[in-house]
Amino acid sequence: MNGVVFKQWYKSPNDKAASVLNQKHLEYIATRKGTIFNEGCGFGLWGRPPGERIPENINSLWEAKKVVAEASKEHTLYRVIISVDKQLAEKFSLYTRDNWEPLINSKIGVLAKEMNIEQKDFCWMASMHYKKNHPHVHIVYWDNSNKPRNAHVTHERFEIMANNVRAAFNREFFGQEIKDAQAEQKTQGDLLRKELQGLLQEADIPAALDLDRISEKKLGELGQGLLALATHAPSRGSMRYKYLPPAYKKKVDAWITKILDLPQFSAVCKKYSALTDQISDLYGNDSAMKAANREKAMGKLYTNMGNEVLSLVKDTIKTMECQFPLDESVHELKAAIEPAVVKLLKTHPLYSRWLSALPVYSTPVSALRKNKTLSALESALTKEIATDIRIRKRAASYYKSAAAKDGNGKKAKTDYKAVYSTVNRILHEQTAEDKGYRQQLCCNMVMRGLLRLFAVSGRRKNQQAATLSAQRSRDMSKTAKKDLRKKRSQEGDWDMSL
Repeated sequence: MNGVVFKQWYKSPNDKAASVLNQKHLEYIATRKGTIFNEGCGFGLWGRPPGERIPENINSLWEAKKVVAEASKEHTLYRVIISVDKQLAEKFSLYTRDNWEPLINSKIGVLAKEMNIEQKDFCWMASMHYKKNHPHVHIVYWDNSNKPRNAHVTHERFEIMANNVRAAFNREFFGQEIKDAQAEQKTQGDLLRKELQGLLQEADIPAALDLDRISEKKLGELGQGLLALATHAPSRGSMRYKYLPPAYKKKVDAWITKILDLPQFSAVCKKYSALTDQISDLYGNDSAMKAANREKAMGKLYTNMGNEVLSLVKDTIKTMECQFPLDESVHELKAAIEPAVVKLLKTHPLYSRWLSALPVYSTPVSALRKNKTLSALESALTKEIATDIRIRKRAASYYKSAAAKDGNGKKAKTDYKAVYSTVNRILHEQTAEDKGYRQQLCCNMVMRGLLRLFAVSGRRKNQQAATLSAQRSRDMSKTAKKDLRKKRSQEGDWDMSL
């Protein structure tokens, strides 16, 4: 879509011929072939010269040239062309000055804003030219204030300015189409969240693994990704997407990308992106701005989803901590003996029996201990590992080092009760790893989280609808409420058969 074309240039005020050239340009745009003349004049000009409050016809070309000559001594006069193609001109009847003039008058303020000119100091003159394939308007404008300004507009700044000017005019032409496209874009964004509602009816992991639309392998990958996010979550700072450390935000984005790559979501995501491009086209944005808008729209999508994912990560961390509680006082002891404990577990025959006896799916420790066989195996295995001479030596070395750090000179004593509980903790953590309980836990959290992630916008929409309904109900008159109650009392299923 070509839409509106915007061009701008100027003669440097340092050019000695600038005043003469600006006057010639004004005469040219006011009198050339195809100019729509003012009524009763042999030229066509309107605008807001110095001293005028509102745009009006300029009926003296000589006076207009005199104003331009005077302005050229102190100010930079910018020359602008705003044109439309034949298709747009025919659709919106832009072959007449009657339609162009109010359009320019209503949108001219965009130029002042983009050039950082106060409205009271913004002076301009315009002329409309009829041309079959691209009717257009010429504008000459300047900043009439006494503030010094840099006349030059960089290429980057001009591109932004051109995009904003085109957007302002295209909003006038395609306002409803833009609103429709934006509404559809929002719908597609919401759909990305809602799609899994029908897919994941429950968060029970055994049932979830049987789903046809998300394979066990893919669900496992999502679970592993969530586990990695929970394990390597920042220990400090806000867990809001906007404030995440760059490296961790990159990991969150990668996990979201895996969700959006699922077949049932990738099609919706592509449509969301296509609608973003459509909105850019309606605004008349160039390719660079179009790409920037697409990046911005996807960034907004990732931000919204990222905050939901982080909420899910925090829940996962809490769940893991509840399942594997650890007393802070023995945290360093765990670090000291864990490598040796894991090594002993891997080769211990009781550990193999323990793994074989456990259920396939993750079960809380409190529930496991209700089983006498499993409880006995747990106690025996924990005791044998905790009393192993290699573990006792490591524990004794840790307590000796801790006493030396305290510098109290007392003989170090080994807290065998703490050693026992720490070994038990390591046992259950290693079990969760070897049995896949951690991944199951995370897959379960994935299921719950995705349900929440894609349902949140639906809840908000329902809440908005409920709020609007309540508002309308409050605003209804007593008579209207009475009529509504009467109507409801008459509704129902009526059998009209004889």
